[in-house]
Order: sequence, then structure tokens, then C-alpha cells
Amino acid sequence: MGAEDNRSVVRGTYESFERGDVEALFAAFADDIVWVNHTPASSFFGEHKGIDGMRAMLAKIGDELDITDFRLQTLVADGDHVVALIDQGFTNKSTGKPHHGPVIHFCEVHDGRITRVDEFEGDL
Repeated sequence: MGAEDNRSVVRGTYESFERGDVEALFAAFADDIVWVNHTPASSFFGEHKGIDGMRAMLAKIGDELDITDFRLQTLVADGDHVVALIDQGFTNKSTGKPHHGPVIHFCEVHDGRITRVDEFEGDL
């Protein structure tokens, strides 16, 4: 698959997330997906492996955060790599503290499925 096809795969995940279509979201990820959050201040810091790891991470997001804004700003594709720039806003359910800031996802796509995401969140 080319860069534009890979860009389309990644764009589809954000569209699925916005619709709340979790099954369509997971269908875009390889069974052995590795999602790494590189932001130590994040509740989601660390490595999440496989679809079960993704499900657990999304469940934790739902338990801890009230998402108020999640907008894909830009997608840049080159070969098997797609970079997504996102504007996110949320309120921490336990503290009531609001947050608004950027997120960067570096995605790797092989055979039409996302195999790795490296996530970087700003100003937590």
C-alpha cells in the first residue's frame, strides 16, 4: 500500500473514534499492535500491546477522562509512516481539572493495518 492508502487507514481510525464506533476502530489495528505513550505525566504512559491492551487503554480513558475536544488537525504520510497532529481537550473525572493541548501520533501501517503508534502529549 502507498502513503495515501496508509493515510486513509489512519484517518479512518479518527473518524471511527469520533463516531464512537469502537469495533471499526479496532479493525484498523493489527492484532499485535503496539501503542506507546511517551508522556510520563500521562495516566496512559507506557506500552499497550495487542487488541486487548488497546481495549484496556480505551476503557481506562473512559473511566478517567471526560473528552471535551478531539480534533484531527493534520495528517502527513510518507511510505508506511503517518503522522497525526491532534488538538485534544478533556477534564479529569477524579480531580475536575481541565486540559487542552496538542497530541502527536506517529503511526506505522503495514498491509492496511496500523502496527504501531507512538504518542506524545503536550503540557499535561
